[in-house]
Amino acid sequence: MTVKLGMIKGRHEMPVDTYIIDTEINDVLDFETIDHLVAKGLEETLPLNGENGFLLTDDVEIYVTGLTSVTISIIKWINKNIALTDNMPKVYFMHFDMTTKEYKAQEYKGV
Repeated sequence: MTVKLGMIKGRHEMPVDTYIIDTEINDVLDFETIDHLVAKGLEETLPLNGENGFLLTDDVEIYVTGLTSVTISIIKWINKNIALTDNMPKVYFMHFDMTTKEYKAQEYKGV
């Protein structure tokens, strides 16, 4: 199974039902607030195995909205909380291709 998450609800139409952040971002440079919203949203929406900490149980597609500050906060949270290895479920950032009108996956392998 693949879990599909949009970054910010209402920012763009996306093929998802669930969003990491479900409120409007008033200040895209308020990194502390964005980090808090991202952490809260990911902890509530990611398919995690709570018994062993933050281990993904399914592949995840994160649909990017274009707000770099939010994308970086998501990457920071993943790096801090999830071990991504070759035999684990994968994280993909999904980018909209204006030419084909389709999303293209970029696998994120962590640090």
